[in-house]
Amino acid sequence: MVEFQKAEESREKAEKQRGIGYRAYRESLGLTAPEFVDLRRIEVQKEIVQQSPAALTVIMGLERVGINMPPIGAES
Repeated sequence: MVEFQKAEESREKAEKQRGIGYRAYRESLGLTAPEFVDLRRIEVQKEIVQQSPAALTVIMGLERVGINMPPIGAES
């Protein structure tokens, strides 16, 4: 039980430090809170795309040039 409590305290401390870091980052960029949330959303999406398989890149590339592919489960 003591180990669990120590782990929870450590996690809480890490979350607070991350929050302080995000606030400093946001303020250094001069962004409002909603603008920063939008920026983080885009950063996370970018990370997901960079780690995704090549097939996803092809589909996203098709969307950029205006070729829309129906969902796999869609009826013809």
